[in-house]
Amino acid sequence: MPISRERLIAIVPASHAWAKQRSITLRRMATAPIVIGTASRWRGFRMLVDDMTAAKGVTLNVVEEADDLPVLLQLVRSGFGCTILDASFISTLPPGIKPLEIKDAKATLDIALAWRDDSLSPLTARFIEVARELIKSPKG
Repeated sequence: MPISRERLIAIVPASHAWAKQRSITLRRMATAPIVIGTASRWRGFRMLVDDMTAAKGVTLNVVEEADDLPVLLQLVRSGFGCTILDASFISTLPPGIKPLEIKDAKATLDIALAWRDDSLSPLTARFIEVARELIKSPKG
């Protein structure tokens, strides 16, 4: 069940010269050191980023990888590099980090719920029912 579609954004240290801008291009991002989630834990996301950059003929300069989002954000905040995330993280970013629109990024991350119908507990079935109602509502 589709829940949302999120655009991809650049995340830079607040101390970076780019932090004064509102947006950036992928080609410009390729000039910076990049920190990103590991291919083993962030496989689908990495494929999305790789496809997006390949479509623009850009190769990112990945200098560090991290398994977990808090570590990744700390690397950015500490100035080790910039990263790419989906826009759903904007409201939860810690101080010292600035999100930028990626002007030429057409890729989006689709967020969805999936389940097996043959093994639903009553609680899970109710959760799915409520999720469907919320998604159908004008505010959902």
